[in-house]
Amino acid sequence: MQNEYSQPNNVTLVSVIPACAELRAERLGKSAHCHAIKASMDSDVSTGTALVSMYAKCILFNSALNLFNTMPLIEVVTWNALINRYAQIGDCYNAGSRNNGWCASRLCLPGRCTLGNLPLLSNYQIRV
Repeated sequence: MQNEYSQPNNVTLVSVIPACAELRAERLGKSAHCHAIKASMDSDVSTGTALVSMYAKCILFNSALNLFNTMPLIEVVTWNALINRYAQIGDCYNAGSRNNGWCASRLCLPGRCTLGNLPLLSNYQIRV
């Protein structure tokens, strides 16, 4: 992926990280995360969101949450990545409670797409 003439940039990482997630190659994904930190690309919203999504897909929710909570800027797509993954594995409680907690603590509301990703939460009350 890298040599003395070519170094991966954030576009490269945003392409590689989802591939790691699809393959559940968490070790390779962690390596990409380390590179992002060393190259100061970890604060980029696109890279951060790709990493949050990768950790969540690999069922490493503690890592995903730690990264999410330390991101300097969180966009709706970042919320979608994490909340949708909770919903996909059937963890309605965490999907709903994370949604409520983040809305309250960050004074920021997720978009309609986030709520549209939560069909599993029909029995869980979401306060938005």
